[in-house]
Amino acid sequence: MDLLERLLGHDAWTTGLLLARCEELSDAQLDQDIDIGHRTVRRTLDHLIWNMQAWGNEMAGRPVGERGGASLAALRARLDAGAAVLGEVARVSRHAGRGTRCGCRRRTGRG
Repeated sequence: MDLLERLLGHDAWTTGLLLARCEELSDAQLDQDIDIGHRTVRRTLDHLIWNMQAWGNEMAGRPVGERGGASLAALRARLDAGAAVLGEVARVSRHAGRGTRCGCRRRTGRG
């Protein structure tokens, strides 16, 4: 395991902890408007997990695909799938001797 794999694993673990804590909330609480970037806890989690999925698929050379469901169970499944893809990208990159470089296509407006 290298530093990138450890970082990605920690990110997935902490996001999983957030999802676990959210199981204590009602749907109304998850969807309550709050003063954060994505306006609700559910939309914020969806955004975090979507970024893991989209970037993982992009770096793996796969289609980004559809966003997926936003129930807590769906978010957990999406997190697990996204984390697995990112972990695989990190392992392939390390074994290929690329370090942190990847084969993603640069898009306008994305860093």
